[in-house]
Amino acid sequence: MCLVTSPELLPSIFAAYQAVLSHYGAAVASLIDSDEGTLNDKQMLCQIAACVYCEETVFPKLLGQMEKRLCCSLSEGPRLLRSAGDTATLVASAFAKRRGRALVAEVLEWPTASYAPARGSRKPVTEPSHRFVRLFRYLLDLTAQAAECVQKKWARRIACQVLSETVCAMTSADVNTAFWAVNNTLSEDSLHQLVLDMKFVQARAGSHGLSDTASSTLTGIVQAAAQQHVRVLRNAGAPDAPSSAQSVLHPDEWYQQLIQRFEAGSGGTPAKHATGGGSGNRPKAQ
Repeated sequence: MCLVTSPELLPSIFAAYQAVLSHYGAAVASLIDSDEGTLNDKQMLCQIAACVYCEETVFPKLLGQMEKRLCCSLSEGPRLLRSAGDTATLVASAFAKRRGRALVAEVLEWPTASYAPARGSRKPVTEPSHRFVRLFRYLLDLTAQAAECVQKKWARRIACQVLSETVCAMTSADVNTAFWAVNNTLSEDSLHQLVLDMKFVQARAGSHGLSDTASSTLTGIVQAAAQQHVRVLRNAGAPDAPSSAQSVLHPDEWYQQLIQRFEAGSGGTPAKHATGGGSGNRPKAQ
């Protein structure tokens, strides 16, 4: 810093620091997103924490020291700091995508998840499927782990990203094809169980827990399930086959009442929001 003698040089010097962090972040994100990566949750969260620390602590302090040495305040200082704020987001996004893919396969078992009851039996719809309860237990534990490395706002943000990426991964091309191949004859009970699960995810995510894409994905799954059930009824030659997919769904209040009853019976654990308090055994989605 002793070489910095003019305010005009400061943006270039600062940009050099940013370039180093950006290169590091891109390398870490690539490693995390790779299926060949061997980093576990804790190691990946530490990488995110390092980037967050640089962006929120090191860079502001560095800029302040430079301005103090030059005895001036740069009008473009806020812009320089904002432009340095993308690396942690990049690394967190890579982590969320990798975890989302793993959770879909290993916790939700979505590609092969069958909603059909055993032959000749009925399975009344009373509560969300256990696989989705386990998903939120994982997110609660992930939030607690993240809070040991970064501020709570970042811990919640990371968990919400993981949830959104998990939902989006449920309808990736190969997964979506495999799921509907297994569930191509949805019964009435099966339909309502699937819809209840999607409503449960929405309720647990809270008002800010899902990306717009993930919210649209859940709505799309519900619509596809209803359409599938209508096709089943029509192919069976049912005389009272519904004319529209929407007509085979219960009112939203019906699903919400089941969710509220489940929440009350489980004592609120996990908490309503994906990143709230609570505890539970962490599924191994490594």
